[in-house]
Amino acid sequence: MQQLSLDGKWQLEYVDYGEGVKKGIHRLDYKPQTPLEAWVPGEVHLDLMRAEIIEEPLYGRNALDQQWIEDKEFWYRKKFSIPGQFQAKKVELIFWGLDLDSDIYLNGEKIREYHNMHSPCYIDVTDKLKDNNILALRLYCGIKSNQGK
Repeated sequence: MQQLSLDGKWQLEYVDYGEGVKKGIHRLDYKPQTPLEAWVPGEVHLDLMRAEIIEEPLYGRNALDQQWIEDKEFWYRKKFSIPGQFQAKKVELIFWGLDLDSDIYLNGEKIREYHNMHSPCYIDVTDKLKDNNILALRLYCGIKSNQGK
């Protein structure tokens, strides 16, 4: 089995809850407004600390000052190309942990909702890949999505 790792540098952008799709962050032609450098595997708080937007959440009262994070959705985006050896073969995207609620978009199309950090997510993308691709992940805490249920 051949593998292509998408680990490494990604772009991160955050917006108010519910605004990302309206802004078209998942689309191929989207131009990021204020992208941050992010690292995958990683974690939103670590990326925000590297960008000096927040301080260490586990120190003092910092966690209280950072409650605004729960009202945001975080979009990770990565452009990638498919080498020739992957063409005409079955291809799966595998996520080993998406914390906690997420929507996964490939080339502007929503291909999966995922709600389980503790098990891998497998998605057959054989018929969805192009030579050049954009993968967009919308991560959110789920608090607002579960209100009223």
